[in-house]
Amino acid sequence: MPPTACVDVAALPLQLLLRRHPDWQRRPAAVVSEDSPRGAVVTANRAARAAGVRAGMRYPAARALLPRLYAATISAEETAAGVRLIRERLLAVSPRVEWGGAGWADQGVFWLEVGGLRRHYPSAAALARTIRRHLRAARFFAAVVLGHTRFGTSLLARELATPHGGAPRRRRYWLVMPAAADERAAARQVPLAQLPLKPEARELLEKLDLSTVDDFLRISYAELLHRFGPPVAELQRAARATLELPVQGAPPAPLFLQRQRLTYRETDAGRLQRCVEALLEALLGRLQREGRAAAELELQLLLEDGSCRRELIRPAVPTRERRRLVELLALRLQRMTLNAGVEELALKARATPLPAGQSELFRTNPRRDLAAGSAALASIRAQFGNAAVARAVLAAEHLPEAQFHWQPVTELAAPRPCSGPRSGQQEAPPLIRRVLAQPVEVPPPRRGSGPQPAHYGPFLISNGWWRAAEPREGGSADRAYYFLRSPGGTLEWLYHDLLTRRWYRQGWIE
Repeated sequence: MPPTACVDVAALPLQLLLRRHPDWQRRPAAVVSEDSPRGAVVTANRAARAAGVRAGMRYPAARALLPRLYAATISAEETAAGVRLIRERLLAVSPRVEWGGAGWADQGVFWLEVGGLRRHYPSAAALARTIRRHLRAARFFAAVVLGHTRFGTSLLARELATPHGGAPRRRRYWLVMPAAADERAAARQVPLAQLPLKPEARELLEKLDLSTVDDFLRISYAELLHRFGPPVAELQRAARATLELPVQGAPPAPLFLQRQRLTYRETDAGRLQRCVEALLEALLGRLQREGRAAAELELQLLLEDGSCRRELIRPAVPTRERRRLVELLALRLQRMTLNAGVEELALKARATPLPAGQSELFRTNPRRDLAAGSAALASIRAQFGNAAVARAVLAAEHLPEAQFHWQPVTELAAPRPCSGPRSGQQEAPPLIRRVLAQPVEVPPPRRGSGPQPAHYGPFLISNGWWRAAEPREGGSADRAYYFLRSPGGTLEWLYHDLLTRRWYRQGWIE
């Protein structure tokens, strides 16, 4: 059996988008860099490409070409979560899995060490089908190539995963290369477009009448270094390398876990707390020996009805101070309501290196003790939940209700002074804008011959004009905002929806 397997999860951002929106599978869909007129198409599915949508095209241009294009962005966090999920699926096949990184085929390339699996599978083809079946269960499409080198298998896998023109036909998305010589010969015939090159470098190479990887390897290293720079030259050196290191699987992280099976079904919070403290004592001893601290504790309670209750406790900073962790666990246990008795307890710690300063001999107390403030917030989270403490974060959006979102607060930051009034000037009282969570419909302002309330506006806001015409969540908006002084003296913040001809109260000014 060949020693290496390459798995290419083609167009990973697009697959993540279709996992999020399964109803877009048969519709023209694309991933864009940002949901604004400045955004560009990152990748598109077959239906969108058939209509002329291409990677690199501006989002408004793609909309003009295909008005019913379904598009959205994929964040870095969502991509990282997808990579972790794929890696977990592959670890069920081989204990050594290596991720290709951000520079390989939209971050969707993985290598597995499979040379020692010949006793577990009747053939290499059966192993390739098993890998694809594991990923298909997680709703990922992938091409699998079993071979001998990272570079050769990745090129062949990318060629297998690339959609070809013509009528749809049944294709085999796995390949086995028994001999290294056969793999090298097949990889040299792969089109130049499959190399992980920047579009500008690829276009220049194609202008030199280079169409395959073999043509690319025939150019001298010095010529590539002089004309195209180090990235292109180093890619050729990697393709020509004869020394192939084994797959470098990430070492497994140490598992800091303590369990206790109770001899009877416990329901008393005080006795449960003493059991949890005993587990914490053993856990802190292991952390002490490893020179690590607990960044997060997960308490698992197995109940007699078969259900499992999980609670996350996050201290203000990673620590192994027993008294503080016991306080947080006690606060969470006091707030819990259990429907059945507890049969088993488990306490797991997410460990990190010990933060600098926790083992210092002498400490100084500044005027503002940020550590004490963070500890107070940790107590609030332990008692009321991890989302109980949050702060407003500004966002670059058009509509006022979308210009901020709530982000959980994990630690306090030192205050920063702002520029005050100049000497001789009186400081004006600050204005506070109160924003309603949901705008409230109000009757139109009074109009007539009598005295009219003072108003300021209109201030026009038009958002989402580049979207499709059909109404959907996050669609277009066309509003005229006004600041209206009410008879009671309150400065109301209203807007007139020009699409529905209705008036809404967005908030008020204090």
